[in-house]
Amino acid sequence: MRRRIYCIDSVSFYASCECAARKLNPYKTKLVVLSNLEDSGALVLAATPPMKQLGIKTGSRRFHIYRLPWHERKNVLYAEARMGHYLNVSVQIVHILHQFAPPEAIRVYSIDETLVDLSGTERLFGNDEHLARLIRSTVFRYTGIPVTIGIGPNNVLAKLVLDLHGKKTGVARCFLHDVEKLIHPAPIEMMWGVGTKMAVHLQRLGIFTIGDLARYPLDVLHEKFGVIGAELWHHAWGIDESPTILPPSSLFGAQRQRPRTIGHG
Repeated sequence: MRRRIYCIDSVSFYASCECAARKLNPYKTKLVVLSNLEDSGALVLAATPPMKQLGIKTGSRRFHIYRLPWHERKNVLYAEARMGHYLNVSVQIVHILHQFAPPEAIRVYSIDETLVDLSGTERLFGNDEHLARLIRSTVFRYTGIPVTIGIGPNNVLAKLVLDLHGKKTGVARCFLHDVEKLIHPAPIEMMWGVGTKMAVHLQRLGIFTIGDLARYPLDVLHEKFGVIGAELWHHAWGIDESPTILPPSSLFGAQRQRPRTIGHG
């Protein structure tokens, strides 16, 4: 049976939550979520797509908005962050996903991103295109939050095709035979698991795209970066054995072993 993993991401999540609370469309509303409404240097924690088109995004400062032309900033809405509210909305979205998959097939990756194993559900919900539309419309109907979806045969490809294509088009799919076309041209910084420091190390080796990483000798990557280097090489080819479905015992209070060590991860 073909694995059918969906990576579901909420669009500009905090900003979309504030738009939904005001019954506004986040794709048409200029709104930013700030760390503090009273501070002119407040940090922008989230911005709707129209604000991102103006160059205002997560990490910008409030005074950057003041530098925009008057006709661009006069209708901007400001909201102070409400983390409790965003957590509640995130839980609502996960509850909606329970309509499509059992709890053990849903992995919450972050407050705004979830991996769902929908393998074998074609007879229930139809093909990928139909199911993706159904999930997006259902989430939006009940929460007002737009979501984008990446679909692949494993967690890595679902996440990569979401980040590289799905966030622009709404829904994107990638199978193993599509990896060289859809994944390899992307800059190495877009690789899932490659942070700023790792990107610098890879670029020093002449690795500037995910394709460069895939074509680099595996033994050299393993020698330089250990298990992480080998894992990145496999991920660059779309190879990932990490589970999406979790053992039910891990979800319902089963006693867990205490970790013996604590690492950076």
